[in-house]
Order: sequence, then C-alpha cells, then structure tokens
Amino acid sequence: MRFAFSTVACPSWTLESVARLARDTGFSGVELRTLGHADPTLACDPCHTAGEKIRETFDEVGVDVVGIATSIRYDQRVWPPIAGRAFQDFDKPVRETRSMIEVAAGAGARYVRVFGFEFTPKETRERGARRVIERATAAAKCARHTGVQVAIETAGSWSTGERLAELLGACTQPETLTGVYSLPVGVDAGEEPGVGIAALGSHLGAVRVMDTVAGRPVALGHGDQPVEATVRGLARRGYDGWVVLEWPKLWMPHLPGPEAVLEDAANKLYGWVGEERRAMGASPAMLASA
Repeated sequence: MRFAFSTVACPSWTLESVARLARDTGFSGVELRTLGHADPTLACDPCHTAGEKIRETFDEVGVDVVGIATSIRYDQRVWPPIAGRAFQDFDKPVRETRSMIEVAAGAGARYVRVFGFEFTPKETRERGARRVIERATAAAKCARHTGVQVAIETAGSWSTGERLAELLGACTQPETLTGVYSLPVGVDAGEEPGVGIAALGSHLGAVRVMDTVAGRPVALGHGDQPVEATVRGLARRGYDGWVVLEWPKLWMPHLPGPEAVLEDAANKLYGWVGEERRAMGASPAMLASA
C-alpha cells in the first residue's frame, strides 16, 4: 500500500514546492487537482505545465504523480431524450475527459478522476444510469493505449462501493475504467467501508480518506471517520494500491496549511500498516516497504 495526498491541500503552492513537500513529509505520491485549462486558481494545476516538465519535477524527488482529479461528471440530461441530442452537446464531458487523459499521460499519472454523480428524482435509476454508462464507456475508450484509466469516484447516486460496482460492471471498457472509494462519502451514505471496498473488488483503483468531526476536517486520527480501521483492513487484505489523503484547504481557506498536518498524517498511515504487518508476521524487508 502506498500513500499520496491531493493538492487541494496546497492550492497556492507551485508544482516544485508540492513535490518537495511530498518528499519531506513522507508521502510516496501526489494527486494533482485541476480546475481546467483556463482557471488560474491553482498554482499547481497540471493543465498549466507541460507534461514532460511535470514528470521531471516529481521524478527528481522520487515522488509519483498518482492521478489528475477533475470535476467532470457524466450525468447531464438531454431533453427531449432522443431529439435533444441534435442540438445539445451530449459528448461534452467525454471530450473534456479526453483532454484530461492527455494531461495525465503527459504527466505520467495513472488515472483521471471523474464523477458519475446523480439521476433526477423523476427518473428511474436505470434511466439515469444509462447516460452515465454511455459517457463513461466512451470516455474509457479514449484512454486505450495511453496507460491512463478513467476513475469514477463514489458520489451522488453512486455514493457507495456497491452502487459504484454496479455502474462500473455495466460499462464495456473494464481495462481503462476503475473506481475510487471515498471513505467519508461512503460512511455518510451509511455503508461500512470494508463492505464497499470489497464490493468494488478488481474495480478498486484508489481509496480516498479524510478525517472529520461533525463534517469539519480535522487532523488524521482526531475525528470520527474510521480511517485507521479502514487502512488496517486494507493492509490485512494485502491491498497494494494507493490511498489518497484529502485536506481541503482549497475549499476551506481557514484550515491550517499542509505543512501543519501532512507529516503527522503520513506517520500515522504508515504506522498503522506497519503494525498490521507485524501482527501478520511480516519480514523486516516487508516492514521496510510499508
């Protein structure tokens, strides 16, 4: 198991500073948040830097670019259902995803994070899922031969691992489509994280964690989210993928800066894994890789 943090933690930091921050705080990777090619908000937005430069920046410090996180969603309705396609841009989110796949491939990232999101109260789950499945399948086709996957995160009408697994299973591009399980989203939806993660099975591409008290972000281990239990459970399962920590300073500027929380968070995350491996009788070499 390897740990990364999202750059929503450090919106004013340059890519060079982010790379050094990851190295110095003990994280193995970084998930780069983007707001799009034209948005100047994020100093570390990957859309503002050539892919080769991003690769060089992170390779120099031995840190991986795990993924490119976007706000793209596949649930936009077309009305009327058939005729509306003649004058509405049904494929816009697919083109947006294709553009981000190019950014991810250039930066050496493994996935582009998107959302299925939700269907409306007046439509059936089947009808709402149909357009999400169509767009997700088309977007995943764009990722073929790039080394990048399209990663749908639990949210909205697909807030649990079980629901997301159903959605991913209905798409026809499994090799370039994966899922991201968001711990706080699943918990808020009433799902036990171990159950949701198990439901995703081979569809699981990453796990996102954040600790909170009454919905307010707090330092890892000081809140009411079952982060420790989830990480320990992943270690017992032999999970060898990425766990991404979110510290949402981008959306909540009053939060302390990343330098105040990330090192302690990394120590906790790796400590929990190490303790589980020792309990399972892991060798010293295995413990060193925790």
